[in-house]
Parts: sequence; structure tokens; C-alpha cells
Amino acid sequence: MSENAVARKKQIPLQEGLFAQDSDGRYHLLATQCDRCKLTFFPKRKYCAKCGSSEVHEVQLSDRGKVFTFSLIDRKSKYTLIEPPYIQAEVQMSEGIRVFTVLDQCGPEDVSIGMPVEVYVDKVQEDPDGNDVITFKFRPVV
Repeated sequence: MSENAVARKKQIPLQEGLFAQDSDGRYHLLATQCDRCKLTFFPKRKYCAKCGSSEVHEVQLSDRGKVFTFSLIDRKSKYTLIEPPYIQAEVQMSEGIRVFTVLDQCGPEDVSIGMPVEVYVDKVQEDPDGNDVITFKFRPVV
């Protein structure tokens, strides 16, 4: 690949609006909080799923949580970009919501309920133009 092609390579989110990077380089998930009932939802929504209000605003979630539950996935689903085996987890965020995610950079024998984890962004594939397609995952806090 030429130097110009490398310079043009981009990181493209698998789905827009799931996460953002702060000025310190840390990634945070983006959620919606209802102005009326104060419930928080991830991923973001246009309307509150509890009270139906359209009075919602975007909030940035903390970058850490704890494993609530997990499962080892050993078969490839038709719609997944990740090759098995991998760990699917539900992470309890400090804001009170749970995020369904892939837990990475550890084996199933290393995972435990309550284990502290942090969000990060990783490449899942390349698009036809050679750009990195990225999404969020969680990994153990070191």
C-alpha cells in the first residue's frame, strides 16, 4: 500500500452514535436519558421506552463497568463478524444500565461475575476501500 493510501485510511464506526472518544483518548458509550422519567437507555433512542417521551438527551456513559453475566460462544452466527470462540457478556455500568457486548483480551477461565471491565474500540473488519471498521468491546481492567 502506498504512503498516500495509508494516509487516507479511515476508522469507520460499524454503527454511528454508539461511542465517542474524549480529549484524553478514552472511549465512552453514548446513551439517551429521558428528561421526564430520568431512565437511561443504550443504545440511544429518540423516545423513552418507559414513558414514551420525546424529551430525551444524549449522555456519555462511564468507560468502566462490571461483568453481570457472560457466556462462551463457540458457534458462528450468520450475522456476526467475530469468529468463535468469544465471550458474550452483559456489563453493569455505574449509571445503572446493562450493556450487551463482547468481552475481549481474556479467556473464559479468567472471567468472573463482578469483574471490572473497561470499554475500548477495536477493528472488526475492513471495508471495500481498505478502511478499518471499528466497534466497541470490553476488556478486563488491568
